Amino acid sequence: MEEAINFIKSFFEVEAEVRFKNFSAEKDYFNKQLEKMNSFCARELHSKFGMVALKPEDEIMQDTSYPNLRQLFKISLYTNPIYGDMFLAYCSDHNPDNDYLEYWDCFLVTKIEGNLRIIKRFYFDDDLDTTSTEKFWKESHGVKDINFSNLGEFKNSIRIKEPIDCEYFTKDYLQNK
Repeated sequence: MEEAINFIKSFFEVEAEVRFKNFSAEKDYFNKQLEKMNSFCARELHSKFGMVALKPEDEIMQDTSYPNLRQLFKISLYTNPIYGDMFLAYCSDHNPDNDYLEYWDCFLVTKIEGNLRIIKRFYFDDDLDTTSTEKFWKESHGVKDINFSNLGEFKNSIRIKEPIDCEYFTKDYLQNK
């Protein structure tokens, strides 16, 4: 699980750098960093984090503050009949407010051709009217053949940092899933 934790934290660092460089005149560097960020992901997730390669004619945004890194709350290991060992990484949004840390995304990570990759992204949705099995987690982008209902056998979780200010987040954080 340490390999998966280190992988996801490295992704957070690259993502923050890409978001920061999106606000600079260094378009070539931004595009190279975006390629590096995409290398952490399955093809289905390339450019699915709100950033796309910049063209020479694109305007530059004007924000100079370096973003806060996402926070990793919990990582869970599952064994899946198709993908083998898979990790669910429950994390905050990009550039979180460190005084109010809440669930935002959940990344599904597994090995593809011997390398860890994020293959699916789920997002938190507090729509209480939903009828899905995991009524607070919605599918976003990624591979189509896996979701919360067919993850496989739960093995264990490592809790890293407890979310703040929400009963649901704390309850979910403490569950073995």
